[in-house]
Amino acid sequence: MPSSPLADLLEEMRLKADVAGFRRLARDLSGVMGRQKPWGWRYLHQVHSGKLNAGRHLHEAISRLGAELDGSP
Repeated sequence: MPSSPLADLLEEMRLKADVAGFRRLARDLSGVMGRQKPWGWRYLHQVHSGKLNAGRHLHEAISRLGAELDGSP
């Protein structure tokens, strides 16, 4: 599977592309955006597998979390 920002985050966070990994990633992505209701693991799985395109807010969350993991301001 080609690399994507979501796949890169999974790798950087040392998470597997399974239910537990997507749940953890959903929690962390939702946290950086201050979402009251977190994204579901199924949504992230479908984006990761190419069945759905990530929405604008998810793209922003991926960028923010990636920057946070990289230590960028």
